[in-house]
Amino acid sequence: MEVICTTCCAEKSLVPGLLPAVERYLHRRIGWCHEEAQHSGRPLLILSGEFGLIDAMQPIPWYDHALESHEVDALVPRVVQTLRERGVRRVRFVAHPASHPGWAPYHKLLQRACEALSIELLVEPPP
Repeated sequence: MEVICTTCCAEKSLVPGLLPAVERYLHRRIGWCHEEAQHSGRPLLILSGEFGLIDAMQPIPWYDHALESHEVDALVPRVVQTLRERGVRRVRFVAHPASHPGWAPYHKLLQRACEALSIELLVEPPP
């Protein structure tokens, strides 16, 4: 199965309690990925520094945590498990380049998890 994937973002809804991830994260990139996933019939997964790789509809609370390089190793097994459980064979990762401030840990995490399972990883810039 092919999935569309992007990362979480700093812009989050302040509504208390749990919200589906796609509603919690307010960046237009995530909205675009959600629309693209709906039109293509592919699932949207969001790579979160707090929760790992989550389904766009997974309820999450408000939080403030960006993934840092020293946290990547600990999250790789969780992301590998999610990819394996979902039967993912190809990831379309909508992301800024790893050279963009703050993006390198997300690239490294997803790349390592995909390599562990021999999953094809396609990186494309956000709209």
